Amino acid sequence: MAERHEAQRRRLAERERTSQVVQSFLGQGKYDSAIYAAIYHSRQLADARTALEATLQAGALGSVYKDHLYVLDYWFPSGRLNAAVNAEIARRSRGDDCGIYNCTNMPGASSRRWAAGAGRTVASRSSSSASSFQPARMKSAAEISRETRNRYRTAHCTMNNNANRYLCN
Repeated sequence: MAERHEAQRRRLAERERTSQVVQSFLGQGKYDSAIYAAIYHSRQLADARTALEATLQAGALGSVYKDHLYVLDYWFPSGRLNAAVNAEIARRSRGDDCGIYNCTNMPGASSRRWAAGAGRTVASRSSSSASSFQPARMKSAAEISRETRNRYRTAHCTMNNNANRYLCN
């Protein structure tokens, strides 16, 4: 029983410490750092809400890194905070700029964002298109090795200043 209480006390102390880090950044006016700490270190919705509300109150949402906005959009799926985050994302977006570094990994998230930016809805995929898929033939390791060897041999034999180019004939 004492071990459980000690473990719980340690968890609460760690939680308090990470919340203090978020508060420290907010006190310094480092809003993006506060949001970063809330998302990636504290990992607590309450800390993220506090940091986001302080950022909104300071009018500093434009200083928040765009990837953090996408995380906040996922963490706050509706309400006033979501509306503010989505407005900032829309202000910065071109509609089709969702790439590998600034999208969530949720299935269909990039398609939905692209469609929303373009002012339309995403059509659902039919199962018939999936059944006609034919994967491309993959080359064998031997074929890849042979092609690589031939490319290097061609390059080696055609270099003008290669002392051993006469061996290629």
